[in-house]
Amino acid sequence: SKTVILADTIKPVVKIETKLDQAVAQAPIMEGKIVDSGSVNVGIVKVQYSVDGGKSWLLVDEPSGASKVEFSFVPEVYEDGNYEVLVRATDKSGNTGVSAPQTLIIDRLPPRIIHSLWRVGPIILSAPYQFVLGVPVQVAVQGIGGVTEMKLEIGNSKFELIKNSETGLWENEIVIYEAGNWEIMVSAKDGGGNVIEQNIGNVDMRANDNSPLRGAETTIYRYDELTKRFKVWNGEVYGQANPST
Repeated sequence: SKTVILADTIKPVVKIETKLDQAVAQAPIMEGKIVDSGSVNVGIVKVQYSVDGGKSWLLVDEPSGASKVEFSFVPEVYEDGNYEVLVRATDKSGNTGVSAPQTLIIDRLPPRIIHSLWRVGPIILSAPYQFVLGVPVQVAVQGIGGVTEMKLEIGNSKFELIKNSETGLWENEIVIYEAGNWEIMVSAKDGGGNVIEQNIGNVDMRANDNSPLRGAETTIYRYDELTKRFKVWNGEVYGQANPST
């Protein structure tokens, strides 16, 4: 006689029933249902959720093994932003089913620009800004209030800023070819559709005529391998002033 071993390879079906069709001031109760079908080793043993598209997971419940389970939880999110919510369920055989994603938009405050950093290579620039035409400048802007889109406008030049997933700063390399004194305008949009425009300073764009800037102050920075940041070089050890004019 032959022994037939039946294996359970069917993933649980997970459905989020809470509708997230508009921005909210705080996270709502997320509800849904899970069904584990099949003929052997059926039953849900773990339910989890994610608010970052599946990069990390938090426990919702550890059911006793029923084939049909309802879930309810409040996502632990408190800051303005767009959150990709997923729910996954694991059955007794280790099969895991994941729900379709839902986008949760927390919107309590309008977007706001609070800081910007400008540099040419390792040299950090300070206001009042003076850029040389045609020279690439790295810009990084910090925004709060759940910013999902940011643009930069200097004179007739417009640039899209891209969010750095590690630092949260909005960055890009820009090049200006139009001489003049221009306002630096930043527009920011959040997940709720709120848009603000903010003047963060002025910049004097000039051609490179190789003439020195009178009264200009120069600061030398060095790259610290340990902290992965630029630090002001200590010129006193070598009898030199830093910064110097």
